[in-house]
Amino acid sequence: MTTNQVFRAFFIALKDFDSRDGWIMCSHVAMAIMMAIFPFTIFLLALAGQLTTSLNTTEMMELIFGGWPDVVAEPIMRELRAVLAQGTGQTLTLNLLLTVFFASTGVDAIRRAISKSYRRPDLRPYWRKRLTCILFVLSGTVILIGVAVLLVGLPIYFSYFQDVIPILPLEVLNNELLRVLLAATPLIFGVFACHTILTGAKRSFRSVWPGVLLTIVLWAVFAKVFTFYLGNFANYSVTYAGLAGVMSGLMFLYLLAALLILGASFNEALIEMKQSENQT
Repeated sequence: MTTNQVFRAFFIALKDFDSRDGWIMCSHVAMAIMMAIFPFTIFLLALAGQLTTSLNTTEMMELIFGGWPDVVAEPIMRELRAVLAQGTGQTLTLNLLLTVFFASTGVDAIRRAISKSYRRPDLRPYWRKRLTCILFVLSGTVILIGVAVLLVGLPIYFSYFQDVIPILPLEVLNNELLRVLLAATPLIFGVFACHTILTGAKRSFRSVWPGVLLTIVLWAVFAKVFTFYLGNFANYSVTYAGLAGVMSGLMFLYLLAALLILGASFNEALIEMKQSENQT
């Protein structure tokens, strides 16, 4: 894969993104995720509190919203703290039902968008597609709780081995580096799973990694740019008043969805270019 092919595939992906209703799909994905993020996070925090006492609410929320701009994440985190502070025994049960419905709907929106980008319709029956989305949500819950536990336990583990075997260069794995690595792992795995498991299509690692890498890199760049934009130029409160936090969050999710879909379109462009080369 040459540099010229990469740029060519990228511009083809941009064209396909627009012609295949990419912006419309972004709206669907962003709204579905916005509706899901609140009940999902409440359920996750409530479940984590039932399973272990070593985690605190702030650590879990930072794991989920750590990559979000502070202006976007803070209003959501503030409301989550308020709900959890007055939570009852019904918090876990009620939010399990809300999480399964709204979060699986959000995942299904992603499935539809990526399948459309790959130009491969998902022919599985409805119940099977919905079950896949539900399992996606439950698996994500388990993974996030596991990562949160590791964030608490691994620094203690490494600190112990530094005391016992000081010759090991474990000082490079400081708490901040561990936090970044562990937080990035489920994100990268989740994007890979969206391209492979979620859509029900058989795609190899080799065929999907370019789009996954493109999405992750563009997400990282976009998060920095969007944070700078909100801090220096945007003034949503003038237009949306009390809804400014919600609208900035919705815009953030909208553009994240666009970059995820663009990654799938990029992979499809590379696949078609390779197929045309093999035919000549």
